[in-house]
Amino acid sequence: MKSYDAQVKVSASAERLLGLMTTAEYAQEEAIVDGAFTAKSSAENKGGKVVITTERVDPSRAPNGKIMKDKKEKSFVTSEWDTATMKSQWSTRVPGMEKLVKITGTTWLEKDGDCCKVCEKGMVSIGIPLVGDVIAKAIVEDLKKNFIAKKSFMEKKLGI
Repeated sequence: MKSYDAQVKVSASAERLLGLMTTAEYAQEEAIVDGAFTAKSSAENKGGKVVITTERVDPSRAPNGKIMKDKKEKSFVTSEWDTATMKSQWSTRVPGMEKLVKITGTTWLEKDGDCCKVCEKGMVSIGIPLVGDVIAKAIVEDLKKNFIAKKSFMEKKLGI
């Protein structure tokens, strides 16, 4: 199992950013920015919570953790935002590999004056002997790198 945590400061209020991040359009575009070939998202309001589900098609991973753009892998990311606490619990499900692949985390917003911090903690576990930790480490590195790069994406979406 490999874990990570990351944060970025965004030049917008937490409430304004939350309004953006809890839309299907944002989730779909975010998946493409993260490297998905395709993505389709839906959002459902459930009494103070927004549940966003994104069906993604991403490049697969080789046993050494490297991205293989010629092979595709489908996954479903479900993010449940609690709008009162500005916190999301999320998980990724890879059909047929539910017992082997576990990718979960928490994303939350913290007020910081006129700005806000977007924080994330995540965990990746690939239950494949010998190569699972190598693949998990590569995924964690990409998640951290992509998370930090999202600052400009978020600000652009907000028109900043």
